[in-house]
Amino acid sequence: MGSEDIVGAYVEGRISRRTLVRRLVAAGVSVGAASAYAQLLASPSTAEAKHVSTYYEQPGYYSSPNPPEPWVEVRTSKRKRARKKGVDVRAGIDNESVSLDIHVEAKRNGKWRKASKVHRVDHVTVQSSVDVRLKLDKPTRKQLKKKKNVRVRGVVRAEDAHSNRKTVRSARKLT
Repeated sequence: MGSEDIVGAYVEGRISRRTLVRRLVAAGVSVGAASAYAQLLASPSTAEAKHVSTYYEQPGYYSSPNPPEPWVEVRTSKRKRARKKGVDVRAGIDNESVSLDIHVEAKRNGKWRKASKVHRVDHVTVQSSVDVRLKLDKPTRKQLKKKKNVRVRGVVRAEDAHSNRKTVRSARKLT
């Protein structure tokens, strides 16, 4: 097999990079030149076909490249309780370990506005939930005192180890 046949087999993906270098050296090409050929001839399709995942890259071992799937639920339903004690929010994750940023928004003057500080929870594990009581800001507490029906929503932003992010919201009317 000549060096052209060896190179052709490598480009077509029939032999690995290591085999290419070995065969070129056996055919009389220097080790440096054989390595340079292998580097220059590596096409994206060949590189993908020959990639063997390491133990840490195997699906499910550490985390997946898919975005996290968080969920959120506003547990408080009474205006008086929300005004005095805060809004109870339950948030969780279904598919992998993440960090969660949880806050509450209230509808004021037709727009959703942030109504609490952000509460960060690190290392939330798969299929678990977190219960948080978030104290509302002063304008929202005043609004709850004046109006009979106020809409609030819990907001959760999940971020995984791969920096994939997803935000979900769930609204509820406080009566």
